[in-house]
Amino acid sequence: MAQWPLIDRTISAPAAPSLHGGGRRDERGSSADPHGRRLPRPSDAQQLIDRRLREHWAAAGSITAYERALEEAQRILETHVPDPLPDGVAAELAAIVAAAERELGVT
Repeated sequence: MAQWPLIDRTISAPAAPSLHGGGRRDERGSSADPHGRRLPRPSDAQQLIDRRLREHWAAAGSITAYERALEEAQRILETHVPDPLPDGVAAELAAIVAAAERELGVT
């Protein structure tokens, strides 16, 4: 089977067509082929990149992508509600931490 070198890895020839848009993708954008790569979700960068004309961007306050990323990170930190842990997991984690503290002499 032919091997094609890439920047940091080699893929098998049968996997190559799926990397050029013809392969199947799952709900996360990952190739169904194990040799495939995850494609970014459309919303990942679109929230941070301002594609307006420079004059419109400047009139709206000249907020940089970095500043928008900080605002988005802050919004996520303030509003994210994690799923609850399954039954017994919190107690198991507490026991692991307690054992590690005893082992390290932490009080």
